[in-house]
Amino acid sequence: MKHISKVLIAIILTLGIAGAATAFGKHRFGKPEKRAEYMVSYISDELNLDTIQQQALSVFKDTLINSQSIVRSDMKDLRMQANSLFASDVFDRAMALDLINSRTARVNTLAPDLVNSLGDFLDSLDSEQKTRISEFATKHALRHKRHRH
Repeated sequence: MKHISKVLIAIILTLGIAGAATAFGKHRFGKPEKRAEYMVSYISDELNLDTIQQQALSVFKDTLINSQSIVRSDMKDLRMQANSLFASDVFDRAMALDLINSRTARVNTLAPDLVNSLGDFLDSLDSEQKTRISEFATKHALRHKRHRH
C-alpha cells in the first residue's frame, strides 16, 4: 500500500474515532467543557490538590479546551475537502499533502502551550501525587492496549 493511502486511511479513521468520541462525550456530559470540569474535579479529589495545584490544572484544562476548539473549528471544511479528493477522477496528491500539512502546522502551533501548561501542573505535584498519576496512566494504558497480530 502506498504511503499516501496509509496517511489517508489514518485521517479517515482518526476523524471517525474523534466523531464517535465526541458523540459519546456529548451524550454523557453534554459538552466537552462539562467533561473537562468533571475531570478536574475528579483529579482534584483523587490527588487532594491544594489551591495552587488546582489552579495549574485549571489552566491546563482551559488550554486544552481552547486548543480543541481551534482544531475543530475547520473540521467541516476539512471533511468537504477530503470528500472532494475521494470523489475526483484523479486523486490530487498535492492537495492531500497540503491538507495534512496544514493540520499538522495547526497542531504544532498549539503544542507548546499545551506542553507548558501540562508541565506547570505536573511540576506542582509532590512525588506521591506523581506516582499516583503514573500508576493511573499505566493502568489505563494496559486496559486500552491494542493487540497486534
